[in-house]
Amino acid sequence: MKKVLFIFAVFLCLLKFIGCHRESARREIVFWAFGAEGENVKPLIREFSDSTGVKVKLQTIPWTAAHEKLLTAYAAGAMPDICQLGNTWI
Repeated sequence: MKKVLFIFAVFLCLLKFIGCHRESARREIVFWAFGAEGENVKPLIREFSDSTGVKVKLQTIPWTAAHEKLLTAYAAGAMPDICQLGNTWI
């Protein structure tokens, strides 16, 4: 449960910075969650969307494909707005 709350806290902190972006009219953000966390954050995302009106497009990616997906997205300039990282990747 602490892990889910930590991810949600990071998620909210990142949203603060997204709000400062020039494209503030955009009402959708893309969030990549890896492994089982995709299922764990769904209720939090629903609550966030209901209270802010911002749609969160969640994409759950298996940990086995996470590193490759991030590298490919970075190289293509197609990173998500928010993504979960393993603590050994920081």
